[in-house]
Amino acid sequence: MRSGVKVKVDEASQGPVTVKGLEVSIGEVVEEVESWSPPDVLDLRPWDVLLVSRYAPKIVPGFVQCALCTYGPCDLTKQSGVCGIDALGNHVRILTLAVALGLGTLISRARKMYRLAKKLLGPDAEISISPEITIPMPNISLITGLQPKKLKDLELVLDYISDQNIKTLDSVTVFREFHPLDLASRMLHTGMLSHIACEIIDVLELMIMKKYGIELTPEFRKYKFEITVPEKPTILYIGESCIPLLELKNVLKKMDLGEPGEVVDILAASCNAVNIGGIQYVGPPHYAIPLLRLGYPDVVLIDDTCISANMIKEAMKSGSIVISLTESTTFLLPPVGDSNIDDVIRNGGCICLDYSKAAKLAVMIAIRVHGRRAISTSKKLDIDIMRIVEKCDLCGKCVEACPYKLNIVSAIEKLKKGDDSEIIDIASRCVWCGRCEEACPQKVEVMTLLARYLSNMEIGFNTRAPPLTDQIIRSIGAPIVLGEIPGVIAFVGCPNMSEHVRDIAKIVGELAKRGFIVLTSGCVAELIGKYKSEEGTTLYEEYGELGRGCVVNVGPCTALSEISGIAIRVANIFAGRKIKGNYEEIADYILNRVGACGIGWGAATHKILSIAVGFLRLGVPIIVGPQCGKLGILLEGVEPEKFTGIDMKTGKQVYAGPAPQHLLYLAKTPEECLIMAIKLCIRPGDTSKGRAIKLSHYIDLYKKFYGTLPPDVHYYIRTEADIPITYREELMKYLESVGWKPWEYVSTDLTISERVYKQLSSKK
Repeated sequence: MRSGVKVKVDEASQGPVTVKGLEVSIGEVVEEVESWSPPDVLDLRPWDVLLVSRYAPKIVPGFVQCALCTYGPCDLTKQSGVCGIDALGNHVRILTLAVALGLGTLISRARKMYRLAKKLLGPDAEISISPEITIPMPNISLITGLQPKKLKDLELVLDYISDQNIKTLDSVTVFREFHPLDLASRMLHTGMLSHIACEIIDVLELMIMKKYGIELTPEFRKYKFEITVPEKPTILYIGESCIPLLELKNVLKKMDLGEPGEVVDILAASCNAVNIGGIQYVGPPHYAIPLLRLGYPDVVLIDDTCISANMIKEAMKSGSIVISLTESTTFLLPPVGDSNIDDVIRNGGCICLDYSKAAKLAVMIAIRVHGRRAISTSKKLDIDIMRIVEKCDLCGKCVEACPYKLNIVSAIEKLKKGDDSEIIDIASRCVWCGRCEEACPQKVEVMTLLARYLSNMEIGFNTRAPPLTDQIIRSIGAPIVLGEIPGVIAFVGCPNMSEHVRDIAKIVGELAKRGFIVLTSGCVAELIGKYKSEEGTTLYEEYGELGRGCVVNVGPCTALSEISGIAIRVANIFAGRKIKGNYEEIADYILNRVGACGIGWGAATHKILSIAVGFLRLGVPIIVGPQCGKLGILLEGVEPEKFTGIDMKTGKQVYAGPAPQHLLYLAKTPEECLIMAIKLCIRPGDTSKGRAIKLSHYIDLYKKFYGTLPPDVHYYIRTEADIPITYREELMKYLESVGWKPWEYVSTDLTISERVYKQLSSKK
């Protein structure tokens, strides 16, 4: 409520009459309202202090300069900067700023989705994604204490996270906060809020899809796209949301043009496209660039997520008409206003924020320009390959400029001799940044060359699974907490580099084979479908069914909030922990009982980074690869001997073991990542059976890759009951050699929070 005179009575009594929760406004009457006390930026700092005292921020070597203001740059190697901040504080500040930028873009998209949903569904629409899910928005309920029932309730939540993000941005400006711990707390707070924004985006998208008649039924699909001369008017959509694609389908029907593919082809570089029939999926967003280079689409629709500047540059260079659906990326295009089709074509495109209007415009323009553009595309596809490669003098500048050092010189040298095997391989691994062309002294059209050899790409993966019902949570919650399912591994990030995806595919396959639940999302979910076993099957074909040892596609990147929601719901449904406004208790439970870990092996946008940091505050460790290691900050655990907790039975501080050992860890190789993922799923609350299962996998892989027992394995063996049978004899000898003794007291019910202990003890 934003205006008028308001009176609120929490409780009042007069004789036999008692009134509770009454709110009255002059000019407007509000029925009984729910408690609304979301945490401010400092309210959860005590929990952050507990985390940071156990997992202290650590600078990755080489990150010692600050250039955020004109007083600098300051070398922070030996002394503080002009503003007083030291190297550690500065690096946490930079990471906090990046997380705030990520939350900012998520808030912008959440507001856009909210406006669209309110228009399509009405402000009083009930928030529901399944009758079998009691709490459809667990992150919002946990963090804010509010359980939104109607669409209009979300406006309060959006205002709240916007206000909190502004406070974070204020604190990271120069001459503001400089204490590393306070900055780390703000970073974790901001990351936590990104899960609210993601949850709003994801739930509203699901509700809108349902209105359009789209039901999520996970099924295995194969996609194969070959670049040929387009025979029909062609529209390419680049973005994460599926709503513009649904609008395109609607427009085709209204214009009596049938389904997509009959008269007009609709292509999509979008992870959400696979849930909509008739849309030609061409791969993750970066696969749009070679299509644009060859002038394949007549019209390009760009949305507010998963796009890059070079996509728009390539589209304009090739003469495709660009329609921007977002005010965040406009590239000097004019607003559509009252422009007619000829004006839009003459201007090379326009900005049109109305999905329905943009879809109609796109179809009409594609039909209008297709004839002349097909001729242009045909010429590009028929280009003389040898004319391109003959310009190359094999100087190697392209290899130096390539961020991943792909050996383009070697590929071109072989191509000159008639061998195209290496150029085909590089084309499938390229990230299409264009730096090779920029660096080439001979102006060789390397991107055009690679685009010509990107053909017959085949991907096979499961479409998005619907959100897990309460019943499914019950069925998997107990085995996860007890350790019989050794852990849940979630993949985050933007691995648009093939080496990264190959590594991820190997990690995913090994984890699924060992009984872990592996949850994938976004580009990761799609791209691991490129890689097949020796039998010719994808990971989804081998492990596609939910349960112990599975690989499940949860949807786009914003659906990562569903994964945090699963952890929250496990604590609620399996352990009976209340959700509403109970963040510290639930996060403490997850840290001590739920074997879960995230992996961000490839690159990460600000959006993905903010989501990953949100997992950290919830007690879910994250492993990053060398690419994300460039962020410069890690959260590694204290010495193994210093991991303690409060035993819930006695209230005494007891030894807990280094479980999980780290909160944000940099792995340098896929092998290290795989081993660490298993180790970080070990929890103090493991049963002996569960601990033995986890240790069996940890030891097995460590011996496989390094040839010895893990040097820290004795920290995880509490009693002989924890020892895996397979390694019992070998481990007993090792334990004797290091002087191991059974723990005097083993607690599987621990907390690291004095407040949580007091709160739960008072209920007994």
